[in-house]
Amino acid sequence: MCQKSIINYIDTNSDLPLNDIENFIHLGDFALDLLIREIIEYGKLREDREYGLPTSIKENHRELNTLLQKIKVVDPAVGSGAFPVGMMNEIVKARSILSFLSGEEKTYYELKMEIIRDCLYGVDIDSSAVDIAKLRFWLSLIVDEEDINA
Repeated sequence: MCQKSIINYIDTNSDLPLNDIENFIHLGDFALDLLIREIIEYGKLREDREYGLPTSIKENHRELNTLLQKIKVVDPAVGSGAFPVGMMNEIVKARSILSFLSGEEKTYYELKMEIIRDCLYGVDIDSSAVDIAKLRFWLSLIVDEEDINA
């Protein structure tokens, strides 16, 4: 559901081929793994490699990153927060790939904080459900915090 939502959002707001968008979102874990391995082994990305990404995605990575920075996701019955946390994870995965392509150095913590702050919204008739969703976001941030003294 999260991947379908992101695919629809990008398709609606860009001129990229739908098949390329679907491949980018569905195969994101594979591409991210290849990108990370390349950085670890060679210290940089090579221009001649595809990394499992369609050419249109590589050519429009800045536009895609801007689109994902501007995305707004609302869950009108947030419950335990499963949907917004799932959306956060999918957006982080996609933006991580795009960050590698643009040469930016953003940590998962920075990306998650930005996405939680600017993109995700949730309400519920039960106020404790909102608190549970907040706790899930906080826990997901703590997992990626590198400076434990901050």
